[in-house]
Amino acid sequence: MNSERYDYIIIGAGPAGYELAAGLSNDGKRVALVEKDSLGGTCLNRGCIPTKCLCATADALTVAREAARFGVECQPPTLDFTAVRNRVDRVVATLADGIKTLLAKTDLYHGEARLLGNGCVDVNEQLIEGDRIVIATGSRPAVLPVPGAEYALTSDELLSIEQLPASAVIIGGGVIGIEFASVLCAMGVDVTVVEYCKEILPGFDSDVAKRLRTMLSRKGISFVTGAEVTAIRDEGHEVCYKNRKGETSVWADMSVMAVGRRPVLPTGLDAAGVELTQRGFIKVDCDMLTSAYGIYAIGDVNGLCMLAHAASAQGRIVAGEEVDLDVIPSAVFCKPEAAMVGLGEDACAARGIACDWSSDVCSSDLLQVNQAQLRRQRQSPCHGRGRRYGQDCVQPRRRPAAWHADCGPARSRPHSRVRRSAPLPRHSRYPAFAHTRPPHPQRGSGGVTDHTYSSGGGTRCVSSAVVCN
Repeated sequence: MNSERYDYIIIGAGPAGYELAAGLSNDGKRVALVEKDSLGGTCLNRGCIPTKCLCATADALTVAREAARFGVECQPPTLDFTAVRNRVDRVVATLADGIKTLLAKTDLYHGEARLLGNGCVDVNEQLIEGDRIVIATGSRPAVLPVPGAEYALTSDELLSIEQLPASAVIIGGGVIGIEFASVLCAMGVDVTVVEYCKEILPGFDSDVAKRLRTMLSRKGISFVTGAEVTAIRDEGHEVCYKNRKGETSVWADMSVMAVGRRPVLPTGLDAAGVELTQRGFIKVDCDMLTSAYGIYAIGDVNGLCMLAHAASAQGRIVAGEEVDLDVIPSAVFCKPEAAMVGLGEDACAARGIACDWSSDVCSSDLLQVNQAQLRRQRQSPCHGRGRRYGQDCVQPRRRPAAWHADCGPARSRPHSRVRRSAPLPRHSRYPAFAHTRPPHPQRGSGGVTDHTYSSGGGTRCVSSAVVCN
């Protein structure tokens, strides 16, 4: 069988795979990129991009509904869900065309890859060989092993629905579940979130998650925490669960499973000598090298950090760059939005890391804020109380509140729990935390943030934050 020889064979054309392939090809390497589905992977086709399009629609609905508060009279907005889906498809198609342009110097293979060992890969009975093989096959939605689980929609399937239900139960209060809950609620769906842990967003600081849950509840989302789903009945309309109060159920037109993701593993890992972790992900070292010489694994498939930008950063490590993966920012695109970077207070406590913690609360009137002044102050260096890193915070009240990350509010109230025993470390190794965007000129915004600082074994700034709109 004739074979083609490459410097790199990359399996999977998600953000990790296609960005690495494009970069290596532009550097003069001969690269083969194998994809069995669509270019862009989950992020472009069934994840980040479609959900953010829905978030934009939810934002537009919210602005239209609240326009009268700002003296703008308009008819009550109506949602054309077919038009919403068509827009999502157009955005995805446009970005997919952009990926094809990026990969102009890369050889594309459409099909399922099978590892044969010794640097060989079979794609639809065509043999290709590579000096290095990079596995970037991503992940798929996880499903709870409970009776009737097949009746619940996964996040992939939810993005393909043709009409909105009147009500929905979302099983799982993690990032995916909370984003869908926020979007569906803004679109007029009665939403209930059932979460196994005692608080939503288990990976976030507990104080931040608690306040976010309170804010989302005010918008009409119902939460059931500390609940274990035991069955899904009536063809997905009834979700049964048990908690400390006993066994009960909640009924809705649709149930959605959002309980995390599992790796998509290529066939032939055993033949290639690639080992897995106890959780079923591919085991890698700090260079993303697997247990098999010359084979790397990046992105969701290694389970280190299941975020698109983290996957891209891991690809740059394979390409030979020095990338610091200690502090990875993440965000939840709900309303209000939530964001974090590094370790929160709970994570520091779990690892035995001493830290200083503070919580600040303030409020201001959006109408008193000058946009031009905000833009100038965003560009100016700040000092003291963490503002050098672009973090101040606001506790929203029942009326609209506004704030800016750098300049501080027009009037402020200190929170009773403020505790700060050390200033924010100034260390050139870490750039400024991404600034929150200025308040929208037509609506208020607010937020609450927690900062955690650690100085053991190297200076580090770690924090988590909630930003509300």
